[in-house]
Amino acid sequence: MAAKESPFLSVMGVFNYIGLMSPVIITFLVFFSGALGALMWATFLILTLAIAALINERFIKSTDIEPNKLLKNMSYNCGVFKIPGDSIQSIIPFRITFHFFTIIYLITSAAAAGSLNTSSIVFIVFISMLSIGDLIRIKSSKCYDIETIMRGLVYGLVSGLLGLASF
Repeated sequence: MAAKESPFLSVMGVFNYIGLMSPVIITFLVFFSGALGALMWATFLILTLAIAALINERFIKSTDIEPNKLLKNMSYNCGVFKIPGDSIQSIIPFRITFHFFTIIYLITSAAAAGSLNTSSIVFIVFISMLSIGDLIRIKSSKCYDIETIMRGLVYGLVSGLLGLASF
């Protein structure tokens, strides 16, 4: 007798789903926290991603991508929402930029405002855990190569630090 399949997700399926939805979850958490300047975060995030889109449109990393790598990047494992201009051919990947921008912006804005207390640290650690989990999932799904991930990391970190100038 064959084992009965469960209609529910496995534990790894739940973690994968949380990783896939992490940008949406993080956005809601930042807006509902209210204490960390959600409107400023959203404004600088939009500017950061708009500049990344211009860079991606102007400079395509390579037009000679292996078809299986391109198909893997287009799978749901690399993101639920497909954003035009963000693919394996992008110079700066949006999803990776989003995570690093958010972590650095939250840390620097809380530090600049002098509000690094226990609740804000717990909030930032939780957001960081969601982001790091998604980044591990993206890397293990081979959505981007390490060079592209590092470009997204550097661009997100620099953009997050530039957001500090808003204070």
